[in-house]
Amino acid sequence: MRGCCGGVFHGLCDSLDKMELGDKQLGFVGHKKKNPFFTKSPAQHSTNLAKAINIYFLKFDEKVDSDISKLLYSNGFVSVLIYIYKVLVVFLGKKPSDIELDEFLDVLSASYNALSEEEAAQIKKTLTSEGAKNLYRNSLIRFMQSKYREGFGAGFVKEQPSLAKNIQRLELDFNRFVFSFLNEKVGKGWFDDNTYYSNPKNRDRYKSSAKKKQIQIWEAMNFNSVVQEIVARNNLWTNYFEEIFYRQGIKTQEELKVYASKMWDYRSNEIGHERETIIVYPKDEINIIQSSYRIFDKVIKQEEKKLDKK
Repeated sequence: MRGCCGGVFHGLCDSLDKMELGDKQLGFVGHKKKNPFFTKSPAQHSTNLAKAINIYFLKFDEKVDSDISKLLYSNGFVSVLIYIYKVLVVFLGKKPSDIELDEFLDVLSASYNALSEEEAAQIKKTLTSEGAKNLYRNSLIRFMQSKYREGFGAGFVKEQPSLAKNIQRLELDFNRFVFSFLNEKVGKGWFDDNTYYSNPKNRDRYKSSAKKKQIQIWEAMNFNSVVQEIVARNNLWTNYFEEIFYRQGIKTQEELKVYASKMWDYRSNEIGHERETIIVYPKDEINIIQSSYRIFDKVIKQEEKKLDKK
């Protein structure tokens, strides 16, 4: 495939080889399809593929704001784009038509146009290792499954990152703990008392959702809202939660809010919620999120043991 690279990025040919675009078949183990660019003539194969990749990148560049695209491009980012193109070819089972390619790239480019310049630069900075590229490819596939077509990339995406899954499990556990804890400390009517929860509009919305779904109120609330609206509320923080979190190293309400938001944003980016962009997290940020998760998890386990003894 060396004839199709053009020398713009020294890793482009390596990426084409790694993504199997030079092979007779494309796909993943147990699910291979005929490569629509393959011919018995290596020269013709290179020409077909070079033309298709060129159109793909030209269209991508047309759709992404130039101020953003210049911050994105690196060998790592090119590698990711080629991988996603391969996934599209396997998903469609053929070479994408212009209409199909435009449909796909309209969704993909919109996610990059929604980035800040700082977020775009962070992607380039992060995609320097195979591990980082794998994580980003998986996040991108899950994003396109939610925004483009549900079955896109089925079989390619790896298992959800364990940290994101752990945070997802923790969210409901923490909500349950907060409501059980306040039921014990304040009384079961605390949520209806403006002294402890003073947003009647949200309260009615949560109650209505819980009733409709036949679940508990704490299940109808998201984790970040429980932290911001309940745990960090001045009187509840001072009288009940400050001492608990202080023992774990979180000394202020603002610190608590920041840590909770970081976990919420990370989990939302990796699993579940509607997203307009894919965020890349540097290693030091992941370390902070992991530390935050451990703190919240420890609080739940220690404080629920105390409640169980009563």
